[in-house]
Amino acid sequence: MNDAKSTTPRPPTPNDLGMRKLGERATRIFTMLVDGIGVGDAKRLDNAPGAFMAVTIDFLIGASTRRPWAVYAVAHRFLANGDLVPDPDVEFYVADDPGQPGAKAVYPIAIDHGPLGYHCYVDVDSAGQLTLSTTRGQAGLARFCDVWMKNIAAQQRLEVG
Repeated sequence: MNDAKSTTPRPPTPNDLGMRKLGERATRIFTMLVDGIGVGDAKRLDNAPGAFMAVTIDFLIGASTRRPWAVYAVAHRFLANGDLVPDPDVEFYVADDPGQPGAKAVYPIAIDHGPLGYHCYVDVDSAGQLTLSTTRGQAGLARFCDVWMKNIAAQQRLEVG
């Protein structure tokens, strides 16, 4: 008699893959940016016109009862020869934070930096399965985004607690 239970293996989490999430302050800023937009919606903040680039936020894929994760994009863009060029445009994977029940963790997964190219460090399929291509690249992107979120808050005059 075999008492072993057959279980379906669970998909790897960002922690299983060694992904680096945003720091606490950057996560609070990110949460402020995405607040109030629904799936497929976007918004633009330009609280210092002419002084700093506006920031745009797009809600790309939303969480649901079957999908406990979401994907957003945050970008600065400038106009060159009639085209909008990202400077940068970063995609973020948002999921439940395993270290803090009820909280969300924000993981940068890809960056498009216009002429410097597009770099995807984590692929997310339609079922939310994650495939990490380079731990070092994703961690570097997360460190960049920690600073970038603070810059966005200062430039856009966001009150961050």
